[in-house]
Amino acid sequence: MAVFQHQRFEVFPKIVPAGSEQRITIRPLGGAAPFDERRPWYVMAVARDEVIDRAGEQKVGARPAVSVKGGAISFSHRFSGEQEHRFVLKYADGDRTVERSVFNVYSLREDLYARWPYKGDLHLHSTHSDGRTPPAFVAARAREIGMDFLALTDHYDYSGSLEAIEAFKGVELNAALFPGEEVHPPGNWVHMVNFGGSFSVNKLIRDDEAAYRAAVAEIEKTVAGLDGLARRQYASCRWVYDRIREGGGLAILCHPYWNYWHAFSVSEAELARHFEEWPCDAVELLGGFPQRDAEDNMLMVARWQEAIARRGGRPLGIVGASDAHDTDGELFGWFYTIVFSPSASLTDLAASIRGGLSVAVEAYPNCPVRVFGSFRLVKYAYFLLREVFGPHDELCAEEGRLMRLHLSGDSSAAWRLGELAGRHAWPGLPELSR
Repeated sequence: MAVFQHQRFEVFPKIVPAGSEQRITIRPLGGAAPFDERRPWYVMAVARDEVIDRAGEQKVGARPAVSVKGGAISFSHRFSGEQEHRFVLKYADGDRTVERSVFNVYSLREDLYARWPYKGDLHLHSTHSDGRTPPAFVAARAREIGMDFLALTDHYDYSGSLEAIEAFKGVELNAALFPGEEVHPPGNWVHMVNFGGSFSVNKLIRDDEAAYRAAVAEIEKTVAGLDGLARRQYASCRWVYDRIREGGGLAILCHPYWNYWHAFSVSEAELARHFEEWPCDAVELLGGFPQRDAEDNMLMVARWQEAIARRGGRPLGIVGASDAHDTDGELFGWFYTIVFSPSASLTDLAASIRGGLSVAVEAYPNCPVRVFGSFRLVKYAYFLLREVFGPHDELCAEEGRLMRLHLSGDSSAAWRLGELAGRHAWPGLPELSR
């Protein structure tokens, strides 16, 4: 039986505080018949993490009293613990019991309940480097497929991200656009992303390469246990990460298991040192690889899990990023990050990722979606993907289309986007004082 019901029913709220008593309302949408007030309805409540008695239909948990009014059903329920709750809606028809539908609600502990689930892509390319789509169009298309935040991160180039931001200057958007770049220091083959930094690290190097090399040479003196190129590259990475943070950005190590010149782009010695000292803020747990190269991401997942175990479970920041070079080709929308953050501000997003409050998502076409991260967040993210992000993405698609119309010169698009500004993007989630 399908449990994803958003196309035919509205369930509110879908996210509730653990341990609270809540009134749940189920309202049919277009195409679904209203609930017949003459029928004797009842709800069987199942807390999915708790013990059930599988003999017949007797399950641990209450059968809440059901109210039917105006074709909608409502009932009160106390939500135990942090878990998914399943409500089986039934009615009596003579001597038989008919199961109408199944609905789902998630209860969260206070720390996670105070955060929104923001989808974003932190690594994208445009025509300012080797991409095939203009910067502002990338931003519009990203919103169209459900992204709440993003940055253009062109190779050696910071200006593409600024161009995308400038294209929507004065336009009220629900999507957050940030500056960014992929940083490539001379003599260092490790790729790094500057997400949200207030200045270009690539330009800083170009403007005074001698000063960069001198600074890296000083850092090299403090790097023990690495030799030659590995020591120089690791020292260079540390310098880059520090500059990104000086600009208020998030410093990300990119696709360590990307095959470059028949070897991985980050040596095992350098990667091991990253996990020991953690000079960056996050790693691309999932980078933009087609399915034929999926093992490169799975190696990173295994390496990250091993590192977490060695750290005694202490979190390391992770992201998923498409590294897409074309909004109509491979990779675009195939990998992204869900960040559980108080807001979509750069400060909150970066702090949440650094604090381990994000998951990386793999969404290859025609394949089951896979989520990676801590168990607690993965479990919640799967609920969101099944129950919340469908209607969320529908709203985003409307906004992305208007963003594209604005770029094409439609004078009414900005006004229409303004009308949508501040619209609640997560149907079924309550407006809370967060």
